[in-house]
Amino acid sequence: MKNAKGGDTAEIQVTAAPVVNAPESSDLLLDARPLESFLVDVADGGTQGMRREQAGIAEVVHEIKVNQKAWGVKAGITPDEVATIVTTTAQLAQLRAFRPSVAKLLEMIDETEALLEDKRDTVIRTVAGSVDVKALVVGSEIIAKYEQTRAYRSAVGDKAAKTRKKNAAAAKAKTTPA
Repeated sequence: MKNAKGGDTAEIQVTAAPVVNAPESSDLLLDARPLESFLVDVADGGTQGMRREQAGIAEVVHEIKVNQKAWGVKAGITPDEVATIVTTTAQLAQLRAFRPSVAKLLEMIDETEALLEDKRDTVIRTVAGSVDVKALVVGSEIIAKYEQTRAYRSAVGDKAAKTRKKNAAAAKAKTTPA
């Protein structure tokens, strides 16, 4: 599994809370209500400075659980502290079970957004071209009615022309002796 920073997370076996069934990566309906009791929305920047899981966490959790009965009281470790460790470990496992499906859904949303934008822009280019052609028959007043459409269609080409001109000037300045 991957953590929030893309690193590997430890597989930790716990029994404190039932693990939710992870949604399939092809599911379009993701029901995260099982996470509702602990899922949070932290303000921007609110996670800065928070401690994050490190390598070896599975062994640490196991060690604390195994030693609690015989050594916990002697070490000053309360049952509540152990319960918190076990519960948060189970919650992390539940949360992480959603990551692959959420990532796949986000990928599909991004790809669909790109496809729909491309489709819309293709039709806009067609509309602008139609206006240009019809202006020859109907008259130039039709061009004014679709001024923004025609400018939108030409924006990428205009920017490319400016960039080529700027690059040509820069290349000429480099080759011209001072």
